Amino acid sequence: IAYTHARTYLRFWNRHGGWPMNIFLTPDLKPIFGATYIPAADRPPHQQGFGSLCTEFANKWTADKAELKGQAEDIFQKMKKSAEYPAGEKDSDLFAKAVADRSILKCLDDFEASFDGRFGGFDTKPKFPTPVVYHFLAHTGWAFFFVGCFAS
Repeated sequence: IAYTHARTYLRFWNRHGGWPMNIFLTPDLKPIFGATYIPAADRPPHQQGFGSLCTEFANKWTADKAELKGQAEDIFQKMKKSAEYPAGEKDSDLFAKAVADRSILKCLDDFEASFDGRFGGFDTKPKFPTPVVYHFLAHTGWAFFFVGCFAS
């Protein structure tokens, strides 16, 4: 599963992303469960290890495959719906609205404030890979150029 889709799922499911990403999928590639760091071995009393999680999911899959498939389909449909544009709108319409309500400018201000000019990247350590940030900045820069929505 592509990095962006995994990150989208983790943010949708946990309300945050992270690294490394671990996603358990159905055979038709719909997410059942996701988490960031999972240790190799159990860490009692609260954190299961990767092996224990694999065994647990295998047992659940064997015991009630239909329930897990239903949960995965429900999550998939919610993610799909959250990614859809409102009827009749295009990227440029949504971008112009985001500029008009200043939300994109607020994001850019926040990124500028958190940029680490000495060591690169954003915020302080630990500095995990955040390609979605660079994608947003590049996409926003091109959109400002092509759509002509220059902030004053």
